[in-house]
Amino acid sequence: MRLIQFARAPVPGRVKTRMCPPLAPGQACELHQAFLLDIWHGHAALGADRLLALADSSPSSLDWLKAQGVENITGQRGRDLGERMFHAFADAFAAGSGPAVIIGSDAPAMPAQSIATAFECLQSNPAVLGPAADGGYVLIGLHVPPQAAWFETIDWGTDRVFRQQLERLEQGGIRACVLPPQEDVDHFAELLHLDSRLRGLPDGGLGAAPRTVRLLESWSREGLLSPVAG
Repeated sequence: MRLIQFARAPVPGRVKTRMCPPLAPGQACELHQAFLLDIWHGHAALGADRLLALADSSPSSLDWLKAQGVENITGQRGRDLGERMFHAFADAFAAGSGPAVIIGSDAPAMPAQSIATAFECLQSNPAVLGPAADGGYVLIGLHVPPQAAWFETIDWGTDRVFRQQLERLEQGGIRACVLPPQEDVDHFAELLHLDSRLRGLPDGGLGAAPRTVRLLESWSREGLLSPVAG
């Protein structure tokens, strides 16, 4: 089984841009780095063949990722997110690594158990989807080789993505197991909610997303995390 994490290379001005302002581009990049690493290292114990698939890259970003213990890095191929996911799934099945699950890098507090549950679902279902609270989805998995049509004519970046993805699978005769919704973090208001939710965990969120927690704690001390700033 293969777990594929989609991400952008951590380059200021090219990641988490919807949080700027109030965040500066460098701060948004720091946040992206924390999210990316918390997700990568947080799912290390799953026993899956893990792969980080970058939408873009640079020599410096690749060096940084490798220095942070991120291995098995590849690029994404395709004109849009749908094509890129299709190719990622196709490559996994061509390599004999299916079933495969793709996750993003915007939900650092998603429990590893959610990923484990997704793979469990794929034992008896051809597909699994993990919806996001904003109408998108944070996870998609397949137990069968993909078809390009399953990822076409989807309005990526809108609140229609989950519903349309489910429809495309159903049109292809694929029944998807649907997991409980998770929250991803694209906007500053969602970051404030994540900060509050992590603080409410027994360990203050350190077990779920330690790098994110430490970064948010430092920003809180600096007065950056306030609704007024958003």
